[in-house]
Amino acid sequence: MSTVAPLPHSEIKFKLNPQKRLEAILWLVNQGENKLTKYYILKMLYYAEKYHLNHYGRPVFGDELSAMHEGPMPSTTYDLFKRVIAGIVKTDFVFGSDDRTIHASRPANTDYLSATDIKALKYGLEKCSKLDYPQLKAMSHKEKDYLEAWNKRGSKGSHPIDLKDAIDTVNQTEDSKFLIQFSKYVKV
Repeated sequence: MSTVAPLPHSEIKFKLNPQKRLEAILWLVNQGENKLTKYYILKMLYYAEKYHLNHYGRPVFGDELSAMHEGPMPSTTYDLFKRVIAGIVKTDFVFGSDDRTIHASRPANTDYLSATDIKALKYGLEKCSKLDYPQLKAMSHKEKDYLEAWNKRGSKGSHPIDLKDAIDTVNQTEDSKFLIQFSKYVKV
């Protein structure tokens, strides 16, 4: 039985692609027939980013992930949602009167999303959509990368997730080690 040596402590960072993020949100909202809440969208995006990183060596759109009280979240997307709800930012999706349900004002432009991006989004959708809130919260709170970051937060309400912790042990190959050094140069 072979063991995989742990990766050195370094962060893997990607540059956020805001257009791909928007299209990913719209794609999920339209798949959910405008019935999905911000919590579910954030969890779906978290699982999609993590899936794509593990299977294809890059995330779908490169958000920073954070461990928060409600579990792992793509943090800049979470911040975007707060700004949209507050009316500070206008975009191609809106929140319902409850400030939870997301409605798309147009279909996603899938020209911005690769076939593997859509595969990862489908993975996130399927992983989360059949669970109720307590089940989804419990599942996401068991994720290794979430636990690593949450336990480092101290008295803070959140802590960034180091993407090296989001890489499955079986996928910690030379390619993953390469990402630690060169992810900042990868275009998502």
